[in-house]
Amino acid sequence: MINMKNITHVRNESNRLFNELSKMLTVIRNVVWMFQLKEMFESEINKEKTKHFYKTMTMEGHASKHYMLFSYFVVSLATCLDDGGIKRSELSKYYDCDSSVIEEIKQYRNYVCHFNPINSMKMNNQVGHRQLLKSKSLLDIVEKVFKVSDAIYRVASDRQKLLHENTEKLLDLYQNELQETTADMDPDLLYILMNAKNDEILTGRWVTKYIESGSIQKKSSKPLVD
Repeated sequence: MINMKNITHVRNESNRLFNELSKMLTVIRNVVWMFQLKEMFESEINKEKTKHFYKTMTMEGHASKHYMLFSYFVVSLATCLDDGGIKRSELSKYYDCDSSVIEEIKQYRNYVCHFNPINSMKMNNQVGHRQLLKSKSLLDIVEKVFKVSDAIYRVASDRQKLLHENTEKLLDLYQNELQETTADMDPDLLYILMNAKNDEILTGRWVTKYIESGSIQKKSSKPLVD
């Protein structure tokens, strides 16, 4: 006899897991976007001598390419920290520095996203967008922001490992249902679910693969690192 109570439990658990994995994948995508922008910004620093880079960035202000990349990088950081993303309680495990930097990152993102060059003077008077930069050297700011980004990456790695441990336990319960519900599923999410017992998934090495190739399923051009 079919145990309807068990079927309901399996469906509830699978729906919960699908939702959590979808949220996790969104977080990972935001983290990938953040690291791509970080790499672009760091490559600009490496092209020039550090002191010259920050001097140019300070002199040219928001019109410079350096500031543009920095602004996009900060926006991507703030996106990772939005509701549904990385929680402060998770971040504190790896980030024990100035917590006000996180609020300043969000404030700066609000300025960047609502900036209107035609109305810039009005915006400059009304929005404290320079709080992130106020009374601090650019070098100090960037170092702090990099520390936040590194902590975000480590939290994202921890989170996906825990989710995949749950996935391994639940897969056997709803394997048949999984086959029926995967038609319109995100390809990368489907790959995670169908390969949950694979060592690459369980160890978290797929995050590195995702960052290198933009997809979990593609082969990375660089060797995977644990």
